[in-house]
Amino acid sequence: MLTRTMKNIECSFAPLRFCAFALNPLKHFISPLYRVLLCAFALPFVGCSSPSQQTATVEQEIKGRDYEGKRFAVYRVRVPQEWIRRDPLPNESLHDTTKAICEFIIKEDSGIIRIAIHNFASETIDQRIPPSAQIARWQGQFESLSPLESSSTPQSFSGYSGLFFKGVGVLKGEEVMVLGWSLQIAPEHYRMLSRYETKELNKEMRADVTIKAVGLKELMEIHQEEIDLFAHSFELIEEIPESL
Repeated sequence: MLTRTMKNIECSFAPLRFCAFALNPLKHFISPLYRVLLCAFALPFVGCSSPSQQTATVEQEIKGRDYEGKRFAVYRVRVPQEWIRRDPLPNESLHDTTKAICEFIIKEDSGIIRIAIHNFASETIDQRIPPSAQIARWQGQFESLSPLESSSTPQSFSGYSGLFFKGVGVLKGEEVMVLGWSLQIAPEHYRMLSRYETKELNKEMRADVTIKAVGLKELMEIHQEEIDLFAHSFELIEEIPESL
């Protein structure tokens, strides 16, 4: 941590060193005041030469719900290495859809963030829950919700489409932020996978999915970008067949 901090401090002074070096040949022709002004003007256009540090991630597979005691790897996602993964126990039934198929924990001294992934299989396309209904349910879980800091926007990635919800407000007496994605595959893909009536894997593949992160607002703001990248890397392992 100390090494990283020192690197960040060194990085912050790099533009100043660059300005001083660049203007040094002109020191006999430009007054000190003008050199300072020119350096200040150049700072917004001179970045640190060190490469930006990105969170290291690893690709992981996630299994769906159980069918006669069997679970199939259905999804994959890129996960930051520092996150803690929690899977259901092998003998734990997942027929109850309130149970997550996988959870991830971001642990900091100031608190934790919980990221839960659920899926909701259906027998027919008419049984699917609209993403707007999922968002409304999340909104209703808040004791109070800040309208200025909360929103829902359309999303489309990795063959899924739906809504992204950002909610800030009071939940269980604490000011928290919720980042949630309610996703569905396209109707034509759902119908294609429905033709395989005997394959449980295809039932899981056509299931609706929610990804929901909850934590203290200050902590969520720090990790919001990596949570967003995590969610957008979520996808099916198997390709959806185009025809029988």
